[in-house]
Amino acid sequence: ERSHKSYRPLTVLTFRLNYLFSELKPMSYHLLNLIFHAVVSVIFLKVCKLFLDNRSSVVASLLFAVHPVHTEAVTGVVGRAELLSSIFFLAAFLSYTKSKGSDNSIVWAPIALTVFLVAVATLCKEQGITVVGICCVYEVFIAQGYTLPLLCSTAGQFLRGKSSIPFSMLQTLIKLIVLMFSTLLLVVIRVQVIQSQLPVFTRYEILILFFIERGMLKPLTALCLMVLPFIPASNLFFPVGFVVAERVLYVPSMGFCILVAHGWQKISNKRYRFFELLLKMNKPLKAKEAYLKALELDRNNADLWYNLAIVLIELKEPNEALKNFNHALGLNPKHKLALFNSAILMQESGEVKLRPEARKRLLSYINEEPQDANGYFNLGMLAMDDKKDAEAEIWMKKAIKLQADFRSALFNLALLYSQTAKELMALPILEELLRYYPDHIKGLILKGDILMNQKKDILGAKKCFEKILEMDPSNVQGKHNLCVVYFEEKDLLKAERCLVETLALAPHEEYIQRHLNIVRDKISSSSFVEQPIFPTGETSGIKGDKIPTENIKEVRSEPKPTQTIKASDDKGQSKSNTQLGENADKETPHKTTKEIKDIEKKRVAALKRLEEIERILNGE
Repeated sequence: ERSHKSYRPLTVLTFRLNYLFSELKPMSYHLLNLIFHAVVSVIFLKVCKLFLDNRSSVVASLLFAVHPVHTEAVTGVVGRAELLSSIFFLAAFLSYTKSKGSDNSIVWAPIALTVFLVAVATLCKEQGITVVGICCVYEVFIAQGYTLPLLCSTAGQFLRGKSSIPFSMLQTLIKLIVLMFSTLLLVVIRVQVIQSQLPVFTRYEILILFFIERGMLKPLTALCLMVLPFIPASNLFFPVGFVVAERVLYVPSMGFCILVAHGWQKISNKRYRFFELLLKMNKPLKAKEAYLKALELDRNNADLWYNLAIVLIELKEPNEALKNFNHALGLNPKHKLALFNSAILMQESGEVKLRPEARKRLLSYINEEPQDANGYFNLGMLAMDDKKDAEAEIWMKKAIKLQADFRSALFNLALLYSQTAKELMALPILEELLRYYPDHIKGLILKGDILMNQKKDILGAKKCFEKILEMDPSNVQGKHNLCVVYFEEKDLLKAERCLVETLALAPHEEYIQRHLNIVRDKISSSSFVEQPIFPTGETSGIKGDKIPTENIKEVRSEPKPTQTIKASDDKGQSKSNTQLGENADKETPHKTTKEIKDIEKKRVAALKRLEEIERILNGE
C-alpha cells in the first residue's frame, strides 16, 4: 500500500544481472550506467541531425554528454531508469520519422515499431510514454509542414460543411489516431498494473517536491522535447511514483542542448549573413573579397569554398567556380549543395566529357537527398542530352512522383514522348501540367500540336492557340499555329491575314513568308486540296533545341547546407509537326494580292471586249 506504484521490470532486470555478476560491488553498476549514457549520447546525435547540420549536431551531443545536470542520473545507480528509458525513447522517435513514404503515404512498419519501443521505454520508466507527444508534434509541424492558421482554417471550413478534409491531412490524422489509441492502451494496462491506486508520499517527500519543482519549471518551455518528458515528474495532473530530482531532467535536457546548439550555430555563422547580404546588394566583387579573407582564416571550411563558387558564378567565372566546388567536395565529399550545383554547372557547360562526372555527382546527391525531386529531374535532363530516352523517362517519372506539380519535369517528359513518336502518351502529361499551370505557353503549343497532327482535333488545337494569344498577343509560335488552324478550316483569306500579321511580328522568319506565299498561291489558283500543303517536318514555331536550365543561385547564410539551386523552368521545347501542306517544294510563281486583282480586272475587261466583238459580228 505504501509503495510508489512504479513498474519498471526492465530496469530491475539490469540490476539483477549486475547482482548476478558482481553482487553488491558498485563498480559494475556504475560502469553499466556509463555505457548506457554513451549509447544515449550516440542516438541523440542521430536525432540532432534531423534538425541541425552535422557540426551543430556534434556540439549538441557533446554538450549533452558532459552536462553536469546529468551527474545524478549517470553516477547514481538509481538513475539507470532514466538511461534505459532514454535509449528506447529516442529509438521510438527515430523510428517514427521513417513512417512517411516517398509519396506522402503511410509506412506502417515504423509506426508499429514505434509503439513497441514506447512500450519498452515505459517498462524502463513511466516518462517513456511522453515520446508519443513529441512524435505528434513532429508529424504535424515538421513532417507535414502544417501551420496553426492552416489547421484552424481547414477545421473551420470542414465544420461549416464548406469543404472536406484534404487527403494528405486525412492520412496524418489516421497516423495520429493509431498512435494515440496505442498510447491509451498502454496507459490502461499500466493503470491495471498499479491496481488503479495512486502512490502515497510522506510529508518529507512532498516538501522536497515543492521546493525543487518551483525552480525547475521556469527554463523548460523552449521545445516540446524539454517540456513533455518533464510533465510526469511535475505531478501537475496526478502524483506519480517518483519525486522531482535532477535525474528527471535527463531527457528534457536534450531539448535544451538542441536549443543551445541552434543558437551557437546562428551566432558562429553571423559572418556568412554579411557575405548573403553583399551578394543581394549586387556587390559580388566585395563578396568574393570577403570570402577570400575568410578562407585565409579557415581554409578547411567546405561551406566557404562552396559559397565562393556561387559568387564566382555570379561573376561569370564558371571554370573558377567549378574549381571551388571541387575544393569543397575535397573537404567534404558529401557536401550536398556542392554535389548538386557542380553537376548543374558541368551539365550547362555543354562539354560532353564532363557529363559522366556530372551524372556521378547527381547520383551521390540523390543518395544524400532521396526526397529532392530536383536531383532526379537533372539526371533526366542529362539522359536526354545523351539520347538515353528510356533512362530519361525513368528519372522524370521519379521526379514527378516526389513532386506532382514539378513544372519542368512534367513538360520535359511530355516533350520526350513527343520526340520519340509517343505523342499520345504526352497528352495526359500535358493535361496534368496545364492543370497546375494553365498559363504554360510551351505546354499549350505542344498540346495543340499533338491535337492537330495526331488526334485531328482542330477545334481543341484552336482553343490552345487562342488561349496563348489571350495571354501573349505577340507570341509568334501561337500566332503561326492559329494560322494553320484557319487553313485547315479552309478559310484561306483569314489564314492569309493571320500570316501577314505573324510575319509583321517576326519579319526574319523565312518559314512564315514561305507559308504565306503558298496560301496566296492557293487563293490565286482557286483550287483547294484536302490534304495539308506544307512539307512534313516543317516547324510551326517551336524549336527542336532545348532551353538551357536556369538556376536560382543562393549564397548560404549558414554552414548548414539547406539551400538548393533548383531548375526553375523548362529546359526543353517541343518540336512541332503542325503543317500547312505538302507541296511547298514545287516551283510556283508567287503573286501578290494586288497582282491578282489586276489580273481579274483585265480578265473582266477582256470578256467585255469579246462580247462587243461578238455583237458586231452578229450585226447587232
